[in-house]
Amino acid sequence: MCRERPCWPSPQEAQKLIDSGYSNRLMYDYWVGDGRTGSDIGIISPAIVGYEGKAAPSWPMGRCTFLTKDDLCELHDKGLKPIEGRVADHTGQLSGLHGEVAFLWNNGYGEGIVKKWKCRCTHCKGE
Repeated sequence: MCRERPCWPSPQEAQKLIDSGYSNRLMYDYWVGDGRTGSDIGIISPAIVGYEGKAAPSWPMGRCTFLTKDDLCELHDKGLKPIEGRVADHTGQLSGLHGEVAFLWNNGYGEGIVKKWKCRCTHCKGE
């Protein structure tokens, strides 16, 4: 999974990554709106290599920035591994997990994290 696409964290886990100094290694991604939401859901997640601090590509596939050259998760031993990576089975099959994690962001708390991360500039001071 980590070689193909970064795993998504819950909003609380994303905040812990930001608080731990990893903001510049995250990216903005999103869940495409469907009948349950009506609009896209913004998500801050570990970045695909080359997309650190940016928006995910339209087809977000690629190696996670936290995957080491030895194919180990840099966040695992620090207790910061996102829920999707902890829960997915060893085949990388997520079933409905990807959508369920996305819906954790569909509230004011998740939206606030996205807004603060996207506005990492001096004029707005993350407000």
